[in-house]
Amino acid sequence: MWHEELSRVINYNVEAECNRYLKKKVYDRTSQFQSRAIPIPRFSPPPNDPSSINFMGRYGYRVEVAGLSTFAVLHQSIGLLGLVGVDRMLSFRIVHTLNNLIKFWGTAISPYLPLLDQLTTALEPAWRLPDNASRLYEASLKKVKPVEKVMSKLLKAVLIIGQAALLRKAIVSELAFSSKLDAHLLSCSVGTLDKSVLNDLRAHFRSNSAVPPAAVLVELNKYLETMGATDPYSKIFITMNEPLDKLSALFLLFVLAYMPKLQYDDQCGALKRVGTNPVDGAPLILGLSTIFKQFHPSYTEQFVSYVGQYVRSTISEAKTTDHLPPNVLNVLIFLQHFARVTKLKPSILHTHIPAYVFDAMSL
Repeated sequence: MWHEELSRVINYNVEAECNRYLKKKVYDRTSQFQSRAIPIPRFSPPPNDPSSINFMGRYGYRVEVAGLSTFAVLHQSIGLLGLVGVDRMLSFRIVHTLNNLIKFWGTAISPYLPLLDQLTTALEPAWRLPDNASRLYEASLKKVKPVEKVMSKLLKAVLIIGQAALLRKAIVSELAFSSKLDAHLLSCSVGTLDKSVLNDLRAHFRSNSAVPPAAVLVELNKYLETMGATDPYSKIFITMNEPLDKLSALFLLFVLAYMPKLQYDDQCGALKRVGTNPVDGAPLILGLSTIFKQFHPSYTEQFVSYVGQYVRSTISEAKTTDHLPPNVLNVLIFLQHFARVTKLKPSILHTHIPAYVFDAMSL
């Protein structure tokens, strides 16, 4: 009975927090977790914390990220169901931000599509070096940089998505460790069932055999998410009705605009912000990776080809061949991390940037 009531209270508060992302709100009278016999009280949020509706929102947005031990303490505090609830809220936040980004593309980016079209024409085909490459990139950046509202809002969306992805990864790691430790037999059984269902799906696509029932897939997914047997970085949150043709060109300019504001930290092995600059390497990379995961893989490869073309052209125009240009180093580190997160094959990456260029990095 204790676990049933605890589950009801947590799910009710998670539902209330997720309402901010839904067009069709779930009210108390329609909530499956509220009860007339034993009502769950709804308290007013603190006046100095307008970003959260209840305690579940504060767990998601006000916990300091200090490492995996932080999430172990959080697990002990709110339990398995609470941790799954925080993960669910972060997923809603990513979906909400992605939808806003698509709307933003239709309103704020559309006037600059001719500029992106000119840039794409100059860069194609991506295997060759464009004429006057440095002048082309500088001119394109100058036309985009004055539009501070566009780039700053784009950066804000990318960082929100990336930070939520980082938090989800930490939560999934804690859930996976806990399930293997506390429910080893269940973890192995669900893992075996997952492999069996995947084999059935592969057999269906090869020979049109029977498809596993949809109900089985839904129930299995619930177990997998609760046990942390998922990859947050590969999650597809939304489906696109119309293609965004110039997305790769826009994010090429985005990367070129913000890479100089980062520096490599050899102790952490990652790009970090410089001073009080709000740009941070890991959320930026994960945000871009999550955005490109919502589109066809050709978008990702086109983006990598444009960035690789920039690296090759900059090295080609460099006055010295002893060291890589400083503005190229951050881009190469970004590409390495981006390829690892998106699980891009090394053969595809080295098609656009030779392997010996990465070997030449003196970090």
